Amino acid sequence: MRKLYLCLKKKLLYKDNNTIHGIYYCTTSMVVGLVKGQLTVAILKERLGLPPKRKACLKELLIDACKKNLLTAKEFELTVPKKESVVKCYLYSVITKPEYRSKIEDYVLAASQLFTRGSYIANLMALKRFGPVQRNEVFPRFSNNLANTKPLFDLMEEENSLLKQIFCPERWPLAPVMLKSKIKNADGSNKFKNSALLLTEIKDILDENRVTMDNLRPDWEAVMSASGWDNSINRMYSKYRANIQVSLMNPIPALLKKYFHKVQMADDSFRPLLQGLIQRPLRPMECHNDDFEHIVYLRQYLGYGKNQYMPRDFDYTDRIFDFVIGLKKLGVGGGTYLPVSDLGRKYSYIDMKITQGLFGTTAVNDKTFAEIYDLTKAAMKARRKKLRKELRQRYKNDKKKMKKRWGSVGIGSIPKGTSISSFETDGVGMSIVIKKPINIFQPDPPPPTTERLMMNDPVFIGVDDGRAKAFTAAISTKGYKKPAIQMLTRKKYYFEMKHNIRMKWERARAAATTVNQLLSLHPKSTDFLGYMECANANLQTIKTEYLIDKGRALWRMRLYRLKTRSLDKAVQKLFDAAKGRPIVFGIGNAKFAPGGRGELSMPTTMLTKFFKKGMNRYIKKNNVVLENHVRFVSIDEYKTTQCCSRSGEQTTAPMTNSGRRSRRLRFSSFCQEQNGRGLRDRDIQAAENMLWCTQAVYYGYERPSYLTRP
Repeated sequence: MRKLYLCLKKKLLYKDNNTIHGIYYCTTSMVVGLVKGQLTVAILKERLGLPPKRKACLKELLIDACKKNLLTAKEFELTVPKKESVVKCYLYSVITKPEYRSKIEDYVLAASQLFTRGSYIANLMALKRFGPVQRNEVFPRFSNNLANTKPLFDLMEEENSLLKQIFCPERWPLAPVMLKSKIKNADGSNKFKNSALLLTEIKDILDENRVTMDNLRPDWEAVMSASGWDNSINRMYSKYRANIQVSLMNPIPALLKKYFHKVQMADDSFRPLLQGLIQRPLRPMECHNDDFEHIVYLRQYLGYGKNQYMPRDFDYTDRIFDFVIGLKKLGVGGGTYLPVSDLGRKYSYIDMKITQGLFGTTAVNDKTFAEIYDLTKAAMKARRKKLRKELRQRYKNDKKKMKKRWGSVGIGSIPKGTSISSFETDGVGMSIVIKKPINIFQPDPPPPTTERLMMNDPVFIGVDDGRAKAFTAAISTKGYKKPAIQMLTRKKYYFEMKHNIRMKWERARAAATTVNQLLSLHPKSTDFLGYMECANANLQTIKTEYLIDKGRALWRMRLYRLKTRSLDKAVQKLFDAAKGRPIVFGIGNAKFAPGGRGELSMPTTMLTKFFKKGMNRYIKKNNVVLENHVRFVSIDEYKTTQCCSRSGEQTTAPMTNSGRRSRRLRFSSFCQEQNGRGLRDRDIQAAENMLWCTQAVYYGYERPSYLTRP
């Protein structure tokens, strides 16, 4: 396995089932494994006789090389870009050989411990570099510390970063070792190279925390060969690096809000104004010069101009890294400098090299990855046939129950023209990566035109998504009829995912309750060293409860299936209401957090994915063209919740029996006078207003005046 570092070259489009998709053929600063025989951009340039520094895309080079017959069919198959999709299933329904299951189980337990241990080492390194987190009643002003934070940022960002040593430091030597390279010298003699040494900083951390690190270290050498662990460690580092970016980038607006709530100011009377000024374009105002200059400094440091609103997404740069680390050190928002992984089953990566490390090269000789694990089309078909036969015999007198059972446990098939070269598993669940080659010879589709053909008798659906309800939809099948209402409430969603049964199971776990109470005495956010010592003192209990026992992993997979089924069923009901007719969806463009303090979270960001899945089923079932059968329109949600969808009047929140304003209902005095029904559900009101706006957008007339933004 060789390592390749590619740069982002070009975004290309391809068309599949009348849907235009975008795909990046190269990745940024990521380590990509190359299979033997796979060609790189440099190799293709050499074969085509092009200068090494000439800019070129992999797709263009492949097309030119094919025209000149400069590569074999095998090389083309390995090199051509592929569209990837992931299928989740139970490991035991696919991997049937007990010896394979046992070896994979050992690997998952070892890899999970190494990942948790690596997150501990990373945070101990951050503590040594940045110092302890402060606990201030009033936050001092932020000042940059790039001289201290940039070296760690550069270490994480460099190609083939040695920071990956945190996951298995014992894999790297303390003294120089000469390794024999596969590449030979010009005279045919062996070529040697120096191996990378263990970072001194990591060695010091291991020496200072010897007991904890030794207790967490699994017998990794007995599980798999060192070459197999190299691939696994690379994958762990890529995953952890992505976790670092997400954990640092997402909370920037929330951190700023907390920072300005308690930061030192020259004149505290203008604090509320300055809190808003950091996120909005600068404007003249009466405030202390020092405070205004501090705002200007922060805006410049974060990289957005005087006339810009704060962007929703920041670029991950050394300054952004320094800014978030600086706020964390001041005690803003709490939490550790870098993410800390709790000990438990993690999804661990398995590819061909790891498979060879687990079972030996002789055991997998002359077999493809799919053949080793019986993931071929023929093997899946045989298992599906066997399962169907067993279900027919078991439910021969109840076909309805058999059909329902098949829907929940049935084994799928491998799509034609696809390949499988890797999967991830936690010993219970399994995520199979399916790759399909992209037709690079197909011409790029023309850009979509702004003019669209009118649909034939469309159904209009206005969708208001939120937190109390995953969505509320108003469906208009006939213009002269009152819209039908469909919704997925939080109560129904959590009932269908068996939340109460899951919590009852969790409360019965006495060991987990005891350990959690002990760990809560040493919060990670304020006492990471104490947390680590407490976890080490109760390590065997934690291992037994969270790592060795499969109960939580089984519930995680079960919840994934139940959540998916609940959302699929709710969305499918919307499409069924159209009865094959064209549909125009109007979906609100406001963004919501998945949950607030004390609330059960809702899948606010997943709905788009399930609407697209429902659309693909609907298009395939009706065998029609996408553009003229299903359309999605983004709707501005201005005033849609506040104004009555019947009269257009501004509604108010009525008082409840407890003396508080209702968060679920709105009151219209005009409707109360007209028909004695002034109370409206705010989400139904919003969905109907979205429906009127959707019809206005489709037919090209103005949005209702009471919903028009000034």
